[in-house]
Amino acid sequence: TIVSPNITGSITAYPDTVVCANTNVLLVAPACAGCTYQWSNGGTNDSITVTTTGIYLLTVTDVNGCSKVMFIHITVTPGPNTVITNNGADKFCLGGYTYLSAFYSVNYL
Repeated sequence: TIVSPNITGSITAYPDTVVCANTNVLLVAPACAGCTYQWSNGGTNDSITVTTTGIYLLTVTDVNGCSKVMFIHITVTPGPNTVITNNGADKFCLGGYTYLSAFYSVNYL
């Protein structure tokens, strides 16, 4: 008897597969009752949290012993170098104000 893996779906990344630096990414395996999990980072749960760019492999083994290997690519991008410039007074009284500015780019949110 030939048994095929009873595993469907793919790895899901929360919040996304491309994130800014210092963002935790939760990788979640597809639902599979009774399955075991082996991640390339050594994790054995149905989910792991990652913080670095890389390709993460997952081997899911069902109750019949059939395995499916899947992967997901996570990209962590550094944030922009932000410089805030004071264009006004360095000192001012309570209730006063100054003018601060930062470089603008349409690529910044």
